[in-house]
Amino acid sequence: MEHFKDLSVLYVEDDANFRNWFTEVMRDRFGELRTAESGEQALAAYRERPCDLLITDLVMPGMDGLALCRAVRGYSMDMPIVITSASLSRTMLVESMNLGVDGYILKPVEMEMVESVLMQAVSRLRLRQQNTEAARFWQQTFDAVPYMIAVLDNNLRVLRLNRAARRQLGLRDRDPVGQDYDILICSGEDRFCRDVYRRALDTGNGYTSQAPVKMLDGYYHVTFSPLRDMHGNVFGGVHVAHNVTELKRTEDALRYTSTHDPLTGLYNRAWFETEFDRLSRSRTAPISVLIADVDGLKQVNDQAGHKAGDELLRRAATLLARCCRSGDGIARVGGDEFTVLLPGVGESDVEEMAARIRQTMSEGRQECGLEAVSLSLGVATAVDSAGLSAAIALADTRMYQDKGVRRPAPAE
Repeated sequence: MEHFKDLSVLYVEDDANFRNWFTEVMRDRFGELRTAESGEQALAAYRERPCDLLITDLVMPGMDGLALCRAVRGYSMDMPIVITSASLSRTMLVESMNLGVDGYILKPVEMEMVESVLMQAVSRLRLRQQNTEAARFWQQTFDAVPYMIAVLDNNLRVLRLNRAARRQLGLRDRDPVGQDYDILICSGEDRFCRDVYRRALDTGNGYTSQAPVKMLDGYYHVTFSPLRDMHGNVFGGVHVAHNVTELKRTEDALRYTSTHDPLTGLYNRAWFETEFDRLSRSRTAPISVLIADVDGLKQVNDQAGHKAGDELLRRAATLLARCCRSGDGIARVGGDEFTVLLPGVGESDVEEMAARIRQTMSEGRQECGLEAVSLSLGVATAVDSAGLSAAIALADTRMYQDKGVRRPAPAE
């Protein structure tokens, strides 16, 4: 009975002779063997220091064995309990089973029976300990993951949250079991759980977001994996969310920097070339082009310095933005040159846009200092995407023609 050497046992028996005999026989087989002569005494001893295994007589004056079992179960539902008795009625058997009694030793006692019953009880104890340890390890691992993890049922209601999920949701240690998860993580019309995750449960196919999803107070990369029982039936799912808000902000900033001119805030040449390639391969028609060149920039730089030249470029950008539509692609493609790509815009519309720019310059809007801006303009229209390169070349030629025939307005 080496299996019992590490166990602390509490043995309860009101018959002094039987108690002394059993204690003498079993003392060396357990790590610790404490005895009690009544249920009340045993309960007090257990409260003072719990044991690993309780062996109790069934019929005792005062608190009997079943009453003791009920009291002990109020402290521990897992501790093995073995009952000793000369007889066991059907009623007592049913009640003891309901209390989770692990075994029965009938009097008069046979040592083979004692060892067999105790071995089974201890085996169940070891299994419970292993399960408890596995559950503890699983919970520690579950809580150690820095991402939000939610275990949901088939109706997308919460079964379990890890520590990161509770923290992100502003919850305390208690999980909001039974609550709709999409209500917890989303608001208003942003509740993607109900459709996307419902479809994942219905089809049995997992979901992984291809782009960050707006959720809570930021953006998250999310996955949802259906859970299946031993028969392959989906009974719920696991939602994992990784907060990528800062990463998205950094990527957005880098993306903006890579496609925008830092001085004017307009698109840059890299964006223009990418958009040109896209439009050249598209079926968009017509495509118009407007090219604008800032007059007198070199003179301003030479006479007033580059700071004044930069201000002139910003004013030119403001003028173009005011005269173009909000969705038009205005790009600064050179030091003093701007190009506007206008997919779907015909010849008359782009000429009207150029006229609007010229009128704005002549009126000299004071609020933006536009009276100091003079632009040479050239426009052209391609009837289809194949003619876009030729249209840009023609607009450039017309811009230089405009610069040559117009009297330059010196910038201040």
